[in-house]
Amino acid sequence: MIDRATLLGRRRGLTELRFERGDVSDLRAFDDGAFDVATVAMGLHEMPAAARDGALPELLRVAGRVVVADFAAPMPRNRAGVRNRIIERLAGRAHFAGFRAYQELGGLPALIEAAGAEVVRERTLDQGTLVIVELTR
Repeated sequence: MIDRATLLGRRRGLTELRFERGDVSDLRAFDDGAFDVATVAMGLHEMPAAARDGALPELLRVAGRVVVADFAAPMPRNRAGVRNRIIERLAGRAHFAGFRAYQELGGLPALIEAAGAEVVRERTLDQGTLVIVELTR
């Protein structure tokens, strides 16, 4: 995805675009405010609790804005919700345990509150099963 985003950035004339990949719960290598934007796409629900709990505070420290896309919690009991539960279960025991823990925690709202973040924008997709939020400190 980084290769694709880099290519699209070049095509759009974004010459100072930079992407980094790393452990979201430990971004000590980066100064406060080092990035304009940080993103996490469908990753928080599959992280171990220790990494997940520290992810948003660390992202908010290094970036002025954070955009997160992940599952809604509670997961709606509609067709899309049933499909997502099946996919998560098929991803393996450890993955499904992370998904269940994320759901039991309360998902993004609980993580946002614990991080002391402010929701700038929020959008719900896929029959209410996916949420995209833009956050600031």
